[in-house]
Amino acid sequence: MTIGARVPYPTILSRRYLRAGYAVFVIFFLYGFYVTGPRLSHSRHIHRPHGVDQKGLQHFPGSICDLNVSSLHRYELSPDFHYARRYITTQVVEDEQSRPMGKVEGDLVPQLQHVSRAQDDLIPLSYCQEEPLALSIRPARRRYDNATVLFGVATTAQRLKDSLPQMHHWLTRGNGRLVALVPNDEMIPEVRTEMQAWGIDGTVKISKADYPSRYFDLVKELHNEVRALSSLHAPVQWVSLIDDDTFFPSMTNLISMLKTHDHTKPQYVGAVSEDFHQIVRHGYFAFGGAGIFLSLPLLDELMAAYPACRQSEENVDQGDLRLVHCIFHHTTTKLSVEHGLHQMDLFGDPRGLFESGRSLLSLHHWKSWFRLDVMKLSMIADVCGEDCILQRWTFRPSPISVPKRPVTIPFISTTFSSQSKPPQSALVLNNGFSIVEYLTPLPPDFQQVEKTWDINADLRDDHTRTLADDATDFAHSLAPIRAELEEGKDKISYDLVDSIREPGGRVRQVYIKRGKSSKEPGKAKGDFEDEEDVVIELIWAREFSWTQSEAEQSRRGGTE
Repeated sequence: MTIGARVPYPTILSRRYLRAGYAVFVIFFLYGFYVTGPRLSHSRHIHRPHGVDQKGLQHFPGSICDLNVSSLHRYELSPDFHYARRYITTQVVEDEQSRPMGKVEGDLVPQLQHVSRAQDDLIPLSYCQEEPLALSIRPARRRYDNATVLFGVATTAQRLKDSLPQMHHWLTRGNGRLVALVPNDEMIPEVRTEMQAWGIDGTVKISKADYPSRYFDLVKELHNEVRALSSLHAPVQWVSLIDDDTFFPSMTNLISMLKTHDHTKPQYVGAVSEDFHQIVRHGYFAFGGAGIFLSLPLLDELMAAYPACRQSEENVDQGDLRLVHCIFHHTTTKLSVEHGLHQMDLFGDPRGLFESGRSLLSLHHWKSWFRLDVMKLSMIADVCGEDCILQRWTFRPSPISVPKRPVTIPFISTTFSSQSKPPQSALVLNNGFSIVEYLTPLPPDFQQVEKTWDINADLRDDHTRTLADDATDFAHSLAPIRAELEEGKDKISYDLVDSIREPGGRVRQVYIKRGKSSKEPGKAKGDFEDEEDVVIELIWAREFSWTQSEAEQSRRGGTE
């Protein structure tokens, strides 16, 4: 072709059509990527399945694979958020180890779906798993009679009333009994009525003494109660002194621990503080919040010394200190430390311990030094037993990928979402507490406890301490300890915010990762600007066999 010659019209038209076709292809490709979003897993794309699947999960059109957006409004989500749901059953494996970290060769949740709070109440889930995920659990342990332990608490009427829902979890799993010493209060009759309503077998007694004396007086009151119960042939072997915020996730595991000690001999069983500086300040003894357990032979020895101890210890301002002074001054019994009992002297965020897989026979300080809803944590026991609480499973690395905000491409009037997270090295479900994506090149050592909590600076003179110094302070109780990972860089956490009982013995867990702006100081809750929330619902059942009415109730978000 001669330079400068005109190009024939058909050739120009062909090129224009070619460019237009290419542009249309790009637009439709990007639009498809935007609609479907990044993949979470290799689960099949199922639109509103019908019938019954292989595991007995019955799918009803317009219910099981739909989402009632209004059921999530209580969580004050961002205007737009991402959502996924998974149905889970458990299968008993006879050779399963005690509290293992189960490994699952699959994904925890299907692909995330973009949801707007402005959408209609009922929307179809684009990705609904064809069958429940089956997770392996160990066989249920033998249930022991909780009547072998008589519990005592010194508190106030109001605090006792506030603690009844949590006490119900562990006191009513067997024949547990409680003796409470409280100052005189006009609401005591109301507390007694509520104890009966909660099904708690207990006695509320009035005391004029101050708190430390009231705590030590439990020795006498528990001794009297044991004598009364012995006439009824009740099999009491231990008495336990607790705080009103002491919580036992598993009474079966607690009684199993006590059976490793000979209750026919004087025994003083408990745990010291996790913080060595607390021990330096107060001494080496069983800290009361973790639970203190005395065998009946030791209780008899303390009663013989009770008048002398009661008088000599009046200037000691802590009840558990008065108790140990009496034990050490008037008996030869020494402390038997059980590391599964926890005083929880951990400020701030102790998630590292809750995600460690360690045995947690008792918890404390969960509504003061840190905040944890122990009832929501432990509700999963309804489905898969007490050992299922904080049980860990690791899943195939498959990032819970959340797209960034739509990015506009110049000259093209559509948007698409991009993923820029580093590869995932592990995904761990800490049952009843969190789901964690680890973004480090290699997964952390899951046998170690991540040091996520703060130190108590008031107990330390040197404020230029290193991580090694801090880890050493907790090594006697929590070692081995590893450094904290940075949230958003090394890991991404989805925290449990709700557990709901549903018809048919099901439990629905709601895990949420909040948008960045909701964590910024000075931002009001629900004020989201630069990142959307992620909601993951796990619905647990021994087996799924739905009735239509149950399906509709599940669609509405279950019952409290």
